[in-house]
Amino acid sequence: MELIERAEQLGELAAHFEQCVKGRGGLALIKGGPSAGKTALLHGFHQSVLGTGATVLTATGARAEQGLRLGLMRQLFGRAQLPPDLAERVRAVLTDRRSERDGAQRRTEPSGPAGDGARPWDDAHAMDTLSQALLELASRAPVVMSVDDVHFGDPESLQALLYCRRRIPTARVLIVLTAWDRSRTGNASFHAEITRHPHARVRVTRLSGDGVEELVAKRVGTMSSAGTELDHHALTRGNPLLLHALIDDQLAGLTRTRTGPEDAASWPAFVQAVTTCMYRWDPALFTVARGYAVLGAEATAHQVAHLVDARVELVEESMEILTAAGLGTGQTLHPAIAAAVLGDVEPAGRTALHARAAELLHEGGAHPLVTARHLLAADRALTPGGIGVLRAGAEHALVDDDLELAVRCLTLALRECADEEERLAIGVALGRLEWQTNPSSAAVRLAALRTERPGRSIDPRRGAAIVRALLWAGDRAAANEVFDGFRHRLDELDPQTLGSLRHTDTLVYGAPGRGLPAELHRQHRTGIAAALHPDDAPEARPAKAAGLGTVRAAERLLATSPLDEGTLEALAKALLALIKGDEVLRAVGPCEALLKDSVRRGATTWQTVFHSIRADIALRLGDVPDAVRHARTALQRIETCGPAPLVGYPLGVLVLAHSAVGDHEAAADALRRVVPERMFETVFGLSYLHARGHHRLKAGRLLEALHDIETCGKLAREWGVDVPTFLPWRNELALVHLTFGNRQSAHRLLSEQLALPTGVDLRTQGLSLRLLAESEEPRNRPRLLKKSVRLLESAGDRFELFRSLDVLGRSYEEMGELDQARSVARRAKQEAPRWHATRQQHNGAGRAGRAEPEATEAPPLSEAEHRVATLAAQGYTNREIGRQLHITISTVEQHLTRVYRKLKVSRRTDLPQAAHGAAPPGDDEGDAAARAS
Repeated sequence: MELIERAEQLGELAAHFEQCVKGRGGLALIKGGPSAGKTALLHGFHQSVLGTGATVLTATGARAEQGLRLGLMRQLFGRAQLPPDLAERVRAVLTDRRSERDGAQRRTEPSGPAGDGARPWDDAHAMDTLSQALLELASRAPVVMSVDDVHFGDPESLQALLYCRRRIPTARVLIVLTAWDRSRTGNASFHAEITRHPHARVRVTRLSGDGVEELVAKRVGTMSSAGTELDHHALTRGNPLLLHALIDDQLAGLTRTRTGPEDAASWPAFVQAVTTCMYRWDPALFTVARGYAVLGAEATAHQVAHLVDARVELVEESMEILTAAGLGTGQTLHPAIAAAVLGDVEPAGRTALHARAAELLHEGGAHPLVTARHLLAADRALTPGGIGVLRAGAEHALVDDDLELAVRCLTLALRECADEEERLAIGVALGRLEWQTNPSSAAVRLAALRTERPGRSIDPRRGAAIVRALLWAGDRAAANEVFDGFRHRLDELDPQTLGSLRHTDTLVYGAPGRGLPAELHRQHRTGIAAALHPDDAPEARPAKAAGLGTVRAAERLLATSPLDEGTLEALAKALLALIKGDEVLRAVGPCEALLKDSVRRGATTWQTVFHSIRADIALRLGDVPDAVRHARTALQRIETCGPAPLVGYPLGVLVLAHSAVGDHEAAADALRRVVPERMFETVFGLSYLHARGHHRLKAGRLLEALHDIETCGKLAREWGVDVPTFLPWRNELALVHLTFGNRQSAHRLLSEQLALPTGVDLRTQGLSLRLLAESEEPRNRPRLLKKSVRLLESAGDRFELFRSLDVLGRSYEEMGELDQARSVARRAKQEAPRWHATRQQHNGAGRAGRAEPEATEAPPLSEAEHRVATLAAQGYTNREIGRQLHITISTVEQHLTRVYRKLKVSRRTDLPQAAHGAAPPGDDEGDAAARAS
């Protein structure tokens, strides 16, 4: 081992050796705690004197050899070079057959520990022979007689050492012994006698922080890749044995992914060093250490004594020793040591210890959560009282926002519980908690509970939890079946539970009556969770009718209601109400706060909901990269364990975000995801249909787009959720008609949407007016486009604002109003940096996970295709193009289909630059400022 911070101790030993060489014999006693480095220091001293011609006699004490008569002396003189006659006498003493008889007698006599109460060895002749041998060697050359761990020496050897000690003052002999502090091996009389004469006491302590760093640098290297993230000093407290073992594990690559104290149980060399340190000192240390490791930070000496069946005094002394060795802190074990100690205990032994600990703590009135942790470690409830402890522990875990621990407590309680009624209560409580992290699993568990009591009424609160999970799972039939079991007892539900059930119903299925019977929504409404009644939510009430009152109610709910199991849906709908009420910016802060709270509490289902809404908010504000990021995160959560039907919401946002910047390949990739069939029965399915139709339209798959969009509109009207803010399907359908050259049908659809009684938010109005302008004569377009610009600016969508400005500039150019075009171009130039930055940021993120496609030039247009494309870009219908070019409408459509495919565009408004080969897909609207500069 490397000798670090031992120069002073080596210097002391060297000075005593110099005195020995001069004929002044003496004794040096090296003392320190367990594994402090005494042996390494002794070996280092041996190496320093071997080159001087001195004779070095060595021996090592061992607990197992304490009954071996003259065991240390045999080691010391076994290889000594003595004169033949003296060597023969020494050999006779060391091989005396009385050793077996005396050793057996000592093992059977009930007297005190070896060395104090055992029958003394009084063979003066033997001792004199050994001392003469020592002096004979010293007459030839200086002698260093060293005994490591002398506290484990047999009584006869210890007496021989004392005999020699009294005869070396004028001999060239230095006796060096190592011994532990606070040794309980029963040789106190030996220590008292050996230190009665003048001697040197050399102290060995644990390494300092600088010493630890120096040793690590020598063995590992300061820039090693083997795992420099380890805090070596914190994990070992400067104990050299533990430090070398930790470095061994580190160099073996076993600590690269495990760096915390709790991971020490997986480091084999470290675990072995811990157990070696304790067993070499006293096996009782390991027993006491196990007790402290099991009971943890709140352990007391009395608790440990009861747990391991030991005396309190022994426990206290053992902890003092462990602390001195750097393994404890005076009150408990260091976490890494505790992990290592338990890692060396057989699983059955750990289980028994935790079971016993749970009983002791429960009897002593310990905190339920503390006791519950031991029950979990023992994997059993032990007694009927254990079920109550586990349930109480789950409640306390929820107060601490430890959802995982609460689920584990209830899972064990459910497995161990035999009472039918209590099992049902535990099962419902567990299902409600599991829903926050794994809705699919929770739905299965809760659905199974409804069959445990066939033909019997179910408690309304438990039934509401089951129904809520089934609604999120998209299983209307099962939800209604359970609801029928307590629908006659709805008045027993507290306001928050009733409100939560209503909000879940309308959030997932839209208008009241689609999911659960409408009678649910006719009950008396009170309580915080019902502050925003479903009838005031985005799905059912017109924005103009709801007015400022709904927005204020939503903001009040978001500001005053904490996020919990009963308020999730109400808070989600409050955010949607702000979106519908044209207060998208005011929804950002509350949504971020709710998302942060969900992450902190580990509720992945809640995270999924709020990531989906946050993605929607980002898209409405023109922040496409942020929309993509939040949508992808929501989809990852759903893929792992989220509510499956919800997938339509973030997936729809993701597709629209990719399409907004012309990344149709990414949108197509997103739509390849397999979605559950039940999704199409929920409002989330409508979001998916709308987005898919939008993508297919952009990709030129007009018939497929027409089918998706018309289906979305038909269902939205039938379900009573025809709200353009969330489902602007008429915009997409109008775009299909514009693509086919049917401007009248497009005009009718857009005018109908703008006049809907449910109202239209500013952003959707702005987009609708931009499309409506395409259906008008060129001279009427600027008026509509200017209004579109104003509305999009008020809505905060800078991305779509730039697009409307670009189209407005083109309209002025076509009309020959160049001054107006330049004015609009200057305005567009102010928005262009943000527009281009958004596209570049999206493209950079989008390319991170896939290979960059090779750049290819668009196929050239034929002369006929170019003529058709030019007229189409100027706003002529297919019929008008056919008349001017003297071709049939069918031929015009065929030419346009080929033009769209070659130029990779999907509508006429993308043609003005693309027809002249100016821009690749998605960049066609980026040069408004450049045209007028």
